[in-house]
Amino acid sequence: MASSRNVPRTLPKCELIMAISKQAESKVDIDFDFIGCLEQFRARVSAEVSHINVLFPEFTPHDEKNHLTPLLHVADKVLTRTRYEKMNVVELFLLAVGLYGHDWGMAVSGPEREYITSPEMKITENPDLLFLPNEQVSFKSFAKQQGIEHQDHAEVPDAIWREYVRQTHGQRSAMRVRKFFEQMGGGLPGAASRICEAHVLDFEELQRYDLYPPDFGVLSETVNLRAISVYVRLIDLLDLSDHRTPYVLWKFAAPKDSRSKMEWAKHAALNPITCPPHQQGRCILVDGSTEDHEVYAALTDLKLYCEEQLRGCNDILGQMNDRRHMLDLSHIHWRVAARNFEPISIQFEFSRKRMFEILADEIYGGDPYVFLRELLQNSIDAIKMRIEVLIRNNLPTQGLGTIRVSVDHQKDGHAVITWTDDGIGMDEFIVRNYLAIAGKSFYRSDEFKNEGLKMDPISRFGVGILSCFMVADRIEITTRKDPYKPPYSNPLKITIPAVDKQFRIESSLPAETQVGTTVRVFVDGKKLPASQTANSIIWRLLITSQR
Repeated sequence: MASSRNVPRTLPKCELIMAISKQAESKVDIDFDFIGCLEQFRARVSAEVSHINVLFPEFTPHDEKNHLTPLLHVADKVLTRTRYEKMNVVELFLLAVGLYGHDWGMAVSGPEREYITSPEMKITENPDLLFLPNEQVSFKSFAKQQGIEHQDHAEVPDAIWREYVRQTHGQRSAMRVRKFFEQMGGGLPGAASRICEAHVLDFEELQRYDLYPPDFGVLSETVNLRAISVYVRLIDLLDLSDHRTPYVLWKFAAPKDSRSKMEWAKHAALNPITCPPHQQGRCILVDGSTEDHEVYAALTDLKLYCEEQLRGCNDILGQMNDRRHMLDLSHIHWRVAARNFEPISIQFEFSRKRMFEILADEIYGGDPYVFLRELLQNSIDAIKMRIEVLIRNNLPTQGLGTIRVSVDHQKDGHAVITWTDDGIGMDEFIVRNYLAIAGKSFYRSDEFKNEGLKMDPISRFGVGILSCFMVADRIEITTRKDPYKPPYSNPLKITIPAVDKQFRIESSLPAETQVGTTVRVFVDGKKLPASQTANSIIWRLLITSQR
């Protein structure tokens, strides 16, 4: 560990601060006081976070000791000194800034609340008061959605105001952080503000190359903005110790019932996380206990949310294929004991097979050949998107737009349909978050809209690939995403043995695999109408292609 002689005593004694100090000493190509600037930022944020408890008095103190400093120690557990040594000083500095500043927007003062919730009030000349664009109008619209028609701030219930702050705190944190660093330039204001806002965004937003690139220039260093944003998001979530548990439950689960909030406030259920070895890496271990069945149920919801977030974070880091930023945390091992009661955990579950049958009847009217139309629509959209991506990169598009279909007839009415297009292709993120989720269409998502491509997609429901199971028990997909659509992805071979079975995914395909997607549908003759055979598929293909 580096010497702490040059580190102010007000900064925590932790591996992250020491790593920043050590690397800053050898950073001689720019005149920037990393430790001094971080101390100024810490002092500013820590002076204001006490406002969190004015709004949320039932929570434990959200001061520097209970809210900010513990995050840096959680970072040491999650990332370790080994990870810090692979990061440059600007990345380390931005990580610390993100941990200090990401919840800054949760602290809203009385004067700020009065202005935001008073439609006719004029803002005073106070440089310390910052507001989101058109915030009075935005809050009025939010209140109306909550059933509140107010004329004065006194008419706004605390519950409505708290929910508004919760929903907007990411934007507010980003705004304040940008303002703090705006005179320093060097890409610092934009990078720091995006990192602080990232913890409340959907994973699709973190995939945007224009907002969270892995090669963002800051203070003459190349910063993996996406990785640092993922780290802050995960570390914030994993600060689950007893001093913060009620706040975390409220922040992520957003409870509506005041009694539940008070119950959580009275119970310190979880111990600080540890990261013990597990197989070839590590796991996240969460220990704790509670004697309240409502708290136990809420913690079970939090467990599921944490597991989902860890998978999403690992997916994003894995897709970048940057060994400097790969985490070795495989899963969360949750050991929360129920004291003096028998826990019963029940939630709605769905029969995938039966839900698919319902979808098929409702959307497709039971037509077994509708999968041909769905495959055609998917191919057309994929080709359109690839053409738009290439045009955006000033690359030729001649010869694109080919769809090939072959039918291999077999015994007993069975057949194999091979459907190939030279469209945009897919990566693991698209497969996991869109192809595998019924009803979630990529072309109807915010991620697609943010691409700003000049195309009108045909696909609507996000169940196209499922329609193939109306006639088949097995599907194979080979796909390679166009390298001009970042991030880079290896070709994939996906085998789906049944509608209710796990995908089998192979990523070691030859590098020369063509860009685009091939779908092989193994048609079961018994699933076709009794009056028809697989020979009618060719006829239906001709009809589909003319529509």
